[in-house]
Amino acid sequence: MRSPRRRPSLLLVGCSALLFTTASLADIPREQRLQIVLTDFLQERPTVPGIMVRLRSDTMGLDWMGAAGVVDRESGTPIRPDQPARLASTTKTYVAAAVLRLAEQGKLALDDAISSHLSKSLNGILQADGYRTGEITVRHLLTHTGGIADHLVDAFLNALVTDPMRDWSAEGIIAFMTGATDPLGPPGTRFLYSDGGYILLGDILRQATGTSIGAAVRQLLRFEELRLQATWWEVMEPEPANVAPRVSQYFFDADTRDWNPSFDLYGGGGLVATMPDVAKFYASLFAGRVSPTRPRCGRC
Repeated sequence: MRSPRRRPSLLLVGCSALLFTTASLADIPREQRLQIVLTDFLQERPTVPGIMVRLRSDTMGLDWMGAAGVVDRESGTPIRPDQPARLASTTKTYVAAAVLRLAEQGKLALDDAISSHLSKSLNGILQADGYRTGEITVRHLLTHTGGIADHLVDAFLNALVTDPMRDWSAEGIIAFMTGATDPLGPPGTRFLYSDGGYILLGDILRQATGTSIGAAVRQLLRFEELRLQATWWEVMEPEPANVAPRVSQYFFDADTRDWNPSFDLYGGGGLVATMPDVAKFYASLFAGRVSPTRPRCGRC
């Protein structure tokens, strides 16, 4: 599986370089320079069909969005910067923020054992594989230090390609993980990225709120107040009216747009959004507007 994780950072470096350049490009308007970065980025990476970017910097007086490439390889339709996409692991930021809101509200403490917040079914699956859920804390899951394995091993990816319409549940994914892997060590001893850990956090959100993970994240992070009008949890929430068509996203050469999204739906991923909405959320998060109150308990 080709990993896109490092590409955005390279793109931001390129954007920064052109923003501050004093060479031959200095006379070109800043927005045009940014568009050049996107175009060059794709030309150097022919396997990437398209890219969408939203940049905002109040100190630089910058508020810009752009796109380059195509919506999908088949039609060749030019991509627009306001088209939604599956956020994949970017969803984890939203999940983490929602869990922190629960801590602010006193509904859990970050150093609580996950055994006291998980559903009995998921807790049982983990314990049967040797996970000491009474020692793994919510904080461990948030920081990828719980010793939780990652279900995205070759066996899972092969199952995904073989049957892309398979309907996965959170319990099914965690059971697959425990069947294919073992615990990775005592909690709190090292950082190991775990999609499975965030599926567990998604379950904690469901148990604490009595709703779906989509509804829990929406309510806890106040999507309506933040005017996130083009952000929704796939399948669990209706697609907002008047949004542009969603772009294709690829697993090697396979277009995953019509795959059953349950393979990445329960906390490690699940959100769909436009880049303007993503930028708006992060700006609100960093400015402290997501949480209207300060933590009121020492347990947080």
